[in-house]
Amino acid sequence: MTPHSASAAQLTAPGAYPGLHLQMHGGGILEVVLQNDRTLNSVNAAAHRALTVVWRDIDAAEGVRCVLIRGEGRGFSSGGDFELIEEMASDFTALARVWREARDLVYNVINCGKPVVSAIHGPCVGAGLAVALLADVGLKDNAVYIGYYGQDLHLSRDPKQPVISRGVPIAKALEEETMIAWAMNGQDIPLVHGYPLRLVIGGWPASVSGKWLHTIAIRDKVHDGAKMTGKSYRIPIHPVVPGVDPPDSDFKIIESMPVKSVITSPKTGLELPMGQPLALRGHAWAGDRTVKELHVSIDFGQTWQKAALKAPKNRLAWQHWTAEVKMPIQGYYEVWARATDDAGVAQPMVMPQWNPEGYINNACHRIALKVV
Repeated sequence: MTPHSASAAQLTAPGAYPGLHLQMHGGGILEVVLQNDRTLNSVNAAAHRALTVVWRDIDAAEGVRCVLIRGEGRGFSSGGDFELIEEMASDFTALARVWREARDLVYNVINCGKPVVSAIHGPCVGAGLAVALLADVGLKDNAVYIGYYGQDLHLSRDPKQPVISRGVPIAKALEEETMIAWAMNGQDIPLVHGYPLRLVIGGWPASVSGKWLHTIAIRDKVHDGAKMTGKSYRIPIHPVVPGVDPPDSDFKIIESMPVKSVITSPKTGLELPMGQPLALRGHAWAGDRTVKELHVSIDFGQTWQKAALKAPKNRLAWQHWTAEVKMPIQGYYEVWARATDDAGVAQPMVMPQWNPEGYINNACHRIALKVV
């Protein structure tokens, strides 16, 4: 690899960036070609690393005014080659390395001060796709928010009127877990989930994870699209007397969701034979935080039993929990579940403070059953 202070001549030296061919053209235009047409420009470990670091060198190189990136031959990029995929599958160190490089790739392209244009044709997957999506995107110091626009149609049938256009602060948008998704379980995202592209922004209201995505705007103020103003997806700043509806100015945008849990099995209405243990399971989550503990109660909250709680698969993921309880006598019971996050905040027993719009109800979930 060339040093970060590379000149344009060093950038284009043969072999400087494995898997890439760099060529200078008139007017300070640097052409970057993903070069492995035999496999639709798949990348091996060395090429993945090169595609990550080249943007820092381009940013520092004198004589480069803008960048065009394209794939050689029949496609843009078909993602990691089989050798890289097998290495990631069998070696966690390799997997972690590729994850770090993927993160750095995003930051390096965004922070590259030279305009980047992508010429996409054919397959576009993996690291190549990340570059293609980020091409010609730059964040200035005054970037405050992002706002998305989707292709869904307003009820008025007016194509110029957005149905919903929400957003998040730029810091949330740049978190490692925030993504533009095009596939789910190895297949294209179903239409109902936002095909062909959608945002996935974990830990915050689902309304910020826009579906049918076609535009992401970088704003120098809080985004003011449809459903971002007034009382939409907002809660009172201060506790409110039940029945009172304060003015819009007394509301704030919902950001990280509060700690919450659900019982997914069994369903309510069960009849349980006396003496038979009851197996419980469910999920819990805590917005930007992590769930630390999960407890269940069979006596309306008088006593609580700690459940087995699994760690999240990754930050912002739901956490699975299980428990087993035994009812002492016959009769009617309610099973309650209560999660506590890593800041010591637990779910309330009843709906929290009065909220005229009905948002953020994280009261304990419960199911009813009879022991017979």
